[in-house]
Amino acid sequence: MSARARFFDARLASALAAGAAQQVVVLAAGYDSSAYRFKGGFLAAKFFEVDLPRVSEAKRALVAATLPPGAAAGAAFVSADLSSPRQLRGALLPEGFDPSKPTVWLAQGLMMYLPAAAIAALLRELRALSAPGSRLVFDAPDAAAVSSGGGLQGARLGFEVTKAATDLVGETVFSSVDLSPQGADALAAAFGYRCVDLVGYGAEGGRSFGRLTRCVEWAVDA
Repeated sequence: MSARARFFDARLASALAAGAAQQVVVLAAGYDSSAYRFKGGFLAAKFFEVDLPRVSEAKRALVAATLPPGAAAGAAFVSADLSSPRQLRGALLPEGFDPSKPTVWLAQGLMMYLPAAAIAALLRELRALSAPGSRLVFDAPDAAAVSSGGGLQGARLGFEVTKAATDLVGETVFSSVDLSPQGADALAAAFGYRCVDLVGYGAEGGRSFGRLTRCVEWAVDA
């Protein structure tokens, strides 16, 4: 399991164990297995897996074909295009999502595929749907790491290689985010969150996350 995946698992497990997550929304869920690995131990939590319609249908078929009957109970497949975040509310509410309950939002490997305006719109929409006690966990390439300055040419090359590879399969990388400690705090505050954790910056990040990706946890206090 990658360092990034361990970060997301740890934050989700902590929120579930504390009873702070009554709902878990996995954004751009793809073949993420969180709902099936965690649901059994936390029966009160409802999971929502959000992705494009074709991806959601493929995942639904795969789960039905490979997992025991009832394994998907408590997990809802939600079809929405996250590049148009205004779709999210209308897609979630009919599936039983309750904006008055604390939610953990997981956005692993999503932000870099969205243009900057779509990231801003998504952060606003998630905040509007988040009750106090909610958490947003996401990762993104750090803007400083993908610039050519600061002695980070290796990270810049890594970003360019990643972008070229994703372009070939039609999944273009659009964005990096200022996830320096000051940048993460300022960005969180601008959208009504509080930054509670930032991992992958500095020496620790060099060992665990490489020089490109930063993982962040934000809280909604009120």
